[in-house]
Amino acid sequence: MHLRICALICILLLSACGKKDEELSNAPVAPLPDFAAIEDTKARKLAFFEYLKPLAERANQEILAERKIVEGWDGSSTASDEVQALINKYEIRATEPKQQKELLMRRVYPVPVSLALAQAASESAWGTSRFAREANNLFGQWCYSPGCGLVPSRRAPGAFHEVAKFDNPLEAIRSYMRNINSHPVYQPLRVERQKQVASQGYATGEQLANGLSKYSERGGMYIYEVRRLIYRNKLDAYDIPDGMEAPARMSKPVRPEVMVATSKGSGRDHETSDDDRLQAEQAELGGDVADPVEAADAAAASSEAAADASPVPVAEPAVEEAKAEPASNSEPAAAPAPTQGEG
Repeated sequence: MHLRICALICILLLSACGKKDEELSNAPVAPLPDFAAIEDTKARKLAFFEYLKPLAERANQEILAERKIVEGWDGSSTASDEVQALINKYEIRATEPKQQKELLMRRVYPVPVSLALAQAASESAWGTSRFAREANNLFGQWCYSPGCGLVPSRRAPGAFHEVAKFDNPLEAIRSYMRNINSHPVYQPLRVERQKQVASQGYATGEQLANGLSKYSERGGMYIYEVRRLIYRNKLDAYDIPDGMEAPARMSKPVRPEVMVATSKGSGRDHETSDDDRLQAEQAELGGDVADPVEAADAAAASSEAAADASPVPVAEPAVEEAKAEPASNSEPAAAPAPTQGEG
């Protein structure tokens, strides 16, 4: 009798949680505010973070709900429809259930709020760029089907990419997090995240930013700019889970000496084939941290087109950060971002 009652309670609790998750996913999203109309820089930044932080947290809560599904799968039997949907969503090419479960456990995990906010501020010029205003695209993500988004005004001759258009900013954040959690070039970031979670129970945007060398062709300079945004705006405080003691304040980022763009490009200038994704997965499953990086580089360099690959975010050079956030006298302003794929 007691077992039946306990089982009934568990079923009711799971049902309630499922309804809550569904309500959260379907809750309306307020339109992107007109941040350009806010003339005061500090007020604009505050409004930007106050608008986006709840959306980033909401997207992460959805990822945690997905993770519960993965954790409930033993990885020894054929995936259920729910698990198979996640395998497809997170671009997993492995066919062995054990490998699929391991890769899902690496990928289906929240992205630090500080990282999402800093990159959104950088990519969208604090929500004032054309792509943010007209397409709700806060992360400069590309798509590859005609009519899928906005055509960049300075797109290079022969290029066919467009800047993805989203129904609302939450959809852009969901897409950004899925790209971070699935694309081969971000395996170093996911490896670092796994290490941090294992050692301290959570991951920080400050450290995970080091895995963004392929997010922009500016490489180390881009990482510096993201980490500087986190530092200046004290966004690292958003990464500390409730009830956990905050660590020492993050150190001030050091500006790279070399500021030239890398000749390898961003790694997001091409779609990535199934073979390259599978190669990167197998390297990652081998347990060697260096191999996934090499495999990801090879994937980015060799992949030209794959019909089912998802768009990967690419920086839009709308406004240099120095205009939106004045630099201190002791630290020169960052150079404006070069145009990605626009000539």
